[in-house]
Amino acid sequence: MSAHRSVPSGRVGNAKDAIFRSNDHFRQAVAEREECDVAELQHRLDRSLEKAERARIGVGQLRRFLEQLLQRRYMVFWLLFISSVPKEPAEGFVCPQKVDKCISWR
Repeated sequence: MSAHRSVPSGRVGNAKDAIFRSNDHFRQAVAEREECDVAELQHRLDRSLEKAERARIGVGQLRRFLEQLLQRRYMVFWLLFISSVPKEPAEGFVCPQKVDKCISWR
């Protein structure tokens, strides 16, 4: 059985064209849609779905894929950022110990 998922669409926020008032409202719509998907599949198959089948319904796999993609992109960006930072402090850079010393002096 292939993955089955339907996701509500629309903007989130207070804008005039927003469908969902908040992220929680959108999450609730996703959960409701997943419940409807399960009910529809059970009706079409004329049986209850097994646990493994239920795991393939909804946006869980999509969310995990997007989280992994975000993590990979973050790591690439982070490595590029770190490699662009100069190894020697720039002129005028103030060491935190010097700042602490100045603050405690007053």
